[in-house]
Amino acid sequence: MAALKILQEELPDDSIITADVGSHLHVAGQLWETKGKGQFIISNGWSGMGFGVPAALAALINKPDSKVVCITAMAVS
Repeated sequence: MAALKILQEELPDDSIITADVGSHLHVAGQLWETKGKGQFIISNGWSGMGFGVPAALAALINKPDSKVVCITAMAVS
């Protein structure tokens, strides 16, 4: 939660955030405050793993002047 708070404080209001599938998606979905339409991109329905990075790349191609950030988690064993 602290990382999301820091991102929210540091990123410009017009930033685009994508989130990969995982438990962090639920936290991000509840806590992230968007300033406009199309600024928080997450998967729905089938929840395909690995969604976040390609979604961020597509957002960057679509809006090359925007800050784009992908929130993802890494499993460590």
